[in-house]
Amino acid sequence: ADGAGCACCGSAGSRGGAVMIRVPAPVPSEGSAQIVRRRDPAARGRLGRIHGYVLVSLGSKRWSEAAVEAVLSAAAADKIHLTWCLLDAAEAASLRLLQGISASSAADQVRRRVIQVKTLLGRAGVSRSDVKLTSDLGADPLLRDINADVVSAYGADSKFAGACRNQVFSNLQPVLRRSGIETNKDERIEELVEYLLTEIALKIF
Repeated sequence: ADGAGCACCGSAGSRGGAVMIRVPAPVPSEGSAQIVRRRDPAARGRLGRIHGYVLVSLGSKRWSEAAVEAVLSAAAADKIHLTWCLLDAAEAASLRLLQGISASSAADQVRRRVIQVKTLLGRAGVSRSDVKLTSDLGADPLLRDINADVVSAYGADSKFAGACRNQVFSNLQPVLRRSGIETNKDERIEELVEYLLTEIALKIF
């Protein structure tokens, strides 16, 4: 959601052998992102190397160079290597649904926004190799399998699906109500759930 803060998820472990670490949110209100931390137990050192995944909403207009630098500073203080994941597929779905534009027009807007965000990150010193599109994350076999499991759980577990729809409905206010989506049971919510499932998969990963 535009202007949302950062939340990190704690977990006992993951299929990848990583451990999620619950930490205070370091992202200022100017940014819209989720940071997921993943500890690599195979790395050298007593604590191991920590990888952070920053999930960036392309729909947010509040990202600034100062906000990016604040995230980088917080990560550097904790010796975290960040990968910035741009939510391109989620933004395309949002544009199609909420603005009623065609798939090709949505794709064009997303491409322009991706270029803008990559340029912003580059000015702040983020390496190109550390910026990924969430639509490309399926290239990792483990993450692809985890994402498939999350999607399968969404389709099979009505309580889990309801919780996801409720979270999306809450996160995207007041935009949804302005678009005529009044409850989390509106069938159009289904088209917007993907970004949340991606976040869940990354947290498990």
